[in-house]
Parts: sequence; C-alpha cells; structure tokens
Amino acid sequence: MYKMNSLFYNICMKGYKSMKKVFLFIILVAMCVTLFSCAKETSEELQKDNSENKNEAKIDLNGYKASIIRSDDENRYLMYIADSAFADSARKKVAEIEELLNCKIEIILSPKDTLGADVYAAVSAGMDPAEIMIADDGQYGNLGKSGLLTPMDDVRHIIDYMDSAKFGTIGALESIMYNGIVYGVYPNYWPECFPGFYAPIVFNGDIMKAAVDADPREFVEQRTWTREKFAEVLEACTFNDGVKDIRALAVEPSHFINMALAANHVNLTTKIDNEYTLEYKSQRGIDALDWARTLKVDKKHCFSLPQTKLDWWEQYRQSFYEGKAAMLMYPTWGIYGVSDTTVGYHIDNFGILPIPTGPFVEYGDWAGYIEGVGHIMTIPITASEVEYAAHVINAMCDPLENFETEEKRLEYYSKHLFHDLRDYELFFKMVENSRYNYWKDDGKSMINNFTGTSSKTTSEIIGMYEERFYNSVLSKFVIPNQQFIDSLN
Repeated sequence: MYKMNSLFYNICMKGYKSMKKVFLFIILVAMCVTLFSCAKETSEELQKDNSENKNEAKIDLNGYKASIIRSDDENRYLMYIADSAFADSARKKVAEIEELLNCKIEIILSPKDTLGADVYAAVSAGMDPAEIMIADDGQYGNLGKSGLLTPMDDVRHIIDYMDSAKFGTIGALESIMYNGIVYGVYPNYWPECFPGFYAPIVFNGDIMKAAVDADPREFVEQRTWTREKFAEVLEACTFNDGVKDIRALAVEPSHFINMALAANHVNLTTKIDNEYTLEYKSQRGIDALDWARTLKVDKKHCFSLPQTKLDWWEQYRQSFYEGKAAMLMYPTWGIYGVSDTTVGYHIDNFGILPIPTGPFVEYGDWAGYIEGVGHIMTIPITASEVEYAAHVINAMCDPLENFETEEKRLEYYSKHLFHDLRDYELFFKMVENSRYNYWKDDGKSMINNFTGTSSKTTSEIIGMYEERFYNSVLSKFVIPNQQFIDSLN
C-alpha cells in the first residue's frame, strides 16, 4: 500500500511539475507580451517627450533686436582687435546666435570714459540705452547700487551664474555684486577673457638663470618656494651684471601687501562668533601684514624704485622691460592678453610665480585678488525684453568655435599664451582662489596705511583705522555680499 501510494504520489508529482512548467511558460509568454507592449508604449512616449523637449529647447525670440552697448572703438569687435582671428570667431558666434534664436544683434559703441555715466543717466530717466551692456566692472559705477540693473536671480532659470566654468567664479562676479545681488556675468569660456586678477610675479628667465642658476618654477615644484626661499631669491637677484644694477622686484607697495594677505587667504571680512569683522586683525591677517612690512624694510635694497616720470603702472613695468628688475608683480591684464602693451609682447623668456603662502595655508594653495573684471554682461532694468536679453547673454557666453573643450583651450593657451604648462596651471589656480578687493568702494584705503615705514605695530595701525573702515566700506558693501557668498556654502 505504501508502495502504491508512493508510486501514485510520484506520478502525481511528475504531472504537477509538468503542468507547473507549462503554466510558468504561459505566464512568461504573457509577461513578455505585456513588457514588449509597455516598452513600445514607453518608447513612443519617450520619443514624443524628447520631441516635445526639443521643441521647447528651440527658442524663438521672434526677431528681437538685441542692442548691446559696448565701451570700445571701431578697431575692436566685442573683446578683440577687429582684424584678428578671435574677432572673426566672435562675429561667427554672433551670426549663429542670430540664426539660432531668431534675433538681430546690434553693437553700439560708446567712449570708454563716459559709458557708465551715460547709461546711468538714460536708465534713471526711464530710457533704454540698450538691451545689454558690456563693460568692465569700473564702468558700472552706481548702476547696481541704485537698482538700475536686472538682478541675475530674476533670470537664473536662463543664466545660472553659479556655473563658474561658463560665467566666472563667484569671486570675480563679486565685482558686480551689491547687497548680495549678482548683476552680471562674463564669458569665461572666451579666449583671454579671464579676470584681471592681482598679482602673480612675472620673472625674466634669463636674469633669474644668471642669478639663481635655476628655473624658479622648480622651487615651486620642489615645495621649497617658502618665505625663506623668497628672501634668498630677493638677495640673489639684486646684483650688477657688469653693465647695470639690477633689483630683484618691481612692485607697487600696496599691491605687495595685498598679495601677502591674499597668499594667506585673508579676505576683507570674516565671520567670528556670529559677527562679521575685519579679517586683517585675525591671526593670519596680522601674520601676513607683519611679514610684508618687515620684508619691505629688511630687503628695501632689493625692491626697484619707481620711475616717477612715467605714469603709475609704467613706473614699475618699465624697469622690468629694461632688464633692471628680475621680477615684476603685475596684474594679469598687463601680462597676457590682446594688447601690445603686455609683458608677452616685450619679454620673450618669462614665467610666473606665486607669492609664498604663510603658515596658515596649505602649500600650493596659491591665491591672488581681483581688482578688475572686463567684458561683464548685464541687463539694464529698462530693457524691453529682459528674458530675451538673458537668452542672448546665455548664448554669448558659450565657447567660441575651436574652444569648445578644456583640452582645446589648454592647447591654445599652452601654445600661444603661456610658455610653460606650469604657468597655465598656476594662473588658473590663482584665479580660482581670488576674491574681489572692492577698490571702487574704497576697499584699498586700509591697505594704504601699511605701505609706509611706521614705528607703530600692525595691530596699532588696524586699531586706528578699523572703525572708520568698517562703517564706510565693510558694513555698506562687503558684509552684505559676504553673507550671500556664505549662504552658498
């Protein structure tokens, strides 16, 4: 009986398993049909969605006239010399935008020294001088402070100013920021449109080789570019070459002190115990100021004297051009760029170095400070179509032809601008870490108190001028912007 039951059980189980397999097969077939049907429907829906998205992405500005007022002359097109390859690429970009967005771009030229005032007067009177304004930060004057420019937050769905690769770092955009509001961007992808930051050391390779028997970039690479090494190099580069006396460094005193602060990553203000205060009086601020002041006194003979018969910038630059200074501390717009007055047009063998970092900064975290940004694009509040203008700016800030990728930009810069890949890397590292110094809002006034020789300590000098500086500069201009920047972190 047990055997019969077992046999019957086995037969039943075999039948059950066979039926189960058939049943599972039927289910699988049904699932495949269902999934195929769903996939087909999903595919059709995605194709439909993609088609709709493409239609949405195709922006039609309906023949919009995008007038752009620009402070330049007829010898330039936008940022570039008129007959240059860059100008040709810019013209091509403008033509592409006109076709892509169905608009017409008109460039209005204005004398450089009156643009800001002219636009201010027009917008204040309710007139539209142009849909877009392109100028350096100094031209904007009181436009932002007076609320006569369109906040970028109003058009952030079009212009994402936090895209630093395309529109510039927040430290650069700080130059056209008031009360924590960003009012403009600049075409960071466009060749040679980087901000005019201060101030790497430009060195004459031939003089440096004769003085220190090395390429000074090697000191940076070997991690020996310290304050002590810098002092040694100042002494070594102060000598007579048999024809003339050579000084080590030509630099305007306030720039040297500002760079000492920047090298220590000292900003104008910082938050301590929930209050914003002058960062110069912090430990790292005092350290930077003491070092710069002491070096200027102890190594006074190493610093080139200004050629006072020349204009302010030329006083220091000329000594470097004449081979009377081994190094020059100079803003980047005077080193590289489209002008025939730059170092690159006068000195064949040159490179750049950073100011050594202090004990509060990790070695290699080089920094500068920003005192000027050119080619800022912004929208007056009187623009007839603010969002249309924003679309034009957004498209204008896309890369020019042949500069679409980082690799292509590096290829150009390393071939035509920088003599050494190390210069390229240092340059953009310093740009990335640079902050605006609020020069047009009297942000440099505190620094001027440290440029001369004084028996007073750094802390005593800060104590004498801090309250006035806080009330006239920090509380009005710097702290509101710093609060916004802090909110981004």
